[in-house]
Amino acid sequence: MKKRNVILAADIGGTNASFGLVDISGKYPVIIHKARFDTKGSSDFSCLLGGYLNTMADDGFEAPKKACFAIAGPVEKNRGRLTNTELTVDAKEVIANSPLAEAIVINDFAAVSYAVPGLQKKDLNIVKNGKKEPQGPIAVIGAGTGFGKSLLVWDNHTEGYAVAASEAGHCDLPAHTTEELRFIEHTKKRLFQKEPAEWETALSGRGLENIYAYLKARRPASGKGEQTEKIPGLRAEEIGARRKTDPLCKETFRWFETFYARAAKNTALENLATGGIYIAGGIVTKNQDMFTSMFNAEFMDSLRHKDLLKRIPVFSLKNNDASLIGCAIAMGSGGTKSNKGKKNR
Repeated sequence: MKKRNVILAADIGGTNASFGLVDISGKYPVIIHKARFDTKGSSDFSCLLGGYLNTMADDGFEAPKKACFAIAGPVEKNRGRLTNTELTVDAKEVIANSPLAEAIVINDFAAVSYAVPGLQKKDLNIVKNGKKEPQGPIAVIGAGTGFGKSLLVWDNHTEGYAVAASEAGHCDLPAHTTEELRFIEHTKKRLFQKEPAEWETALSGRGLENIYAYLKARRPASGKGEQTEKIPGLRAEEIGARRKTDPLCKETFRWFETFYARAAKNTALENLATGGIYIAGGIVTKNQDMFTSMFNAEFMDSLRHKDLLKRIPVFSLKNNDASLIGCAIAMGSGGTKSNKGKKNR
């Protein structure tokens, strides 16, 4: 019987951390064990990793020698800090304080991107029809705790896609209407005053809450008109749960869909993403039917490039484990190796 080749994979987000054991012995990675932990308020990654190693051992699995950690933030020299938490993941520190002998740290949307070329029809929903160009650039975007974006570009030398991460979620948020400008100003007054609004201001879990808060404040109260003070509102999960029954939640998701389509269009044009746009992130996986004809109309709203945008397909990911699969694929490019057991030379 062929011995399994297993790595530890993890997707570390601002709200949750998903850990898994991935068998990479076959043609495509297979997840054989996984667990999830809360990351809110956590500042010590070793505790999260230790928790999973204990869970794994309790379930009868041995610790693997290799690991790939995908984090929601920029990565440099195999180390990164999550943008929306105090959590830092450092490959060298992980190796020094765990059974692991090799580890790499990558951006979370880079991890999803590694998985995209191998996704099957069952892993995807069609948001907008189009025709993918073989070996054309592919873009991945998605809203969760924050907003992420990454790009895949075909490399003729390796005959595969190379992945480039980004922090595009922190680029300035564009407004097209007076009311969208009012939303931005209202949110700035509530939350951050002078700093510019980012894509995450609208496209994230907090973004849903920001849109809802604005729409709620816009309603006249006791004849005083719009309210600018901080008003208690619903959490993102509650807005999603009520989006089909509560009028304000419905409108919140219409705004959210508009901003999503605008982000997808900008990404398509910025990168000539003729290989398609793939939408990932926790919000879309939980609300697969959130996209309507409004998305297509906003996506196609271009002065000069309607024909180009018409050809580009848009998909949403149904596979919640794409990031873990992507970590396994990324691990094939190598990592930070341990010196454990080696003599000094």
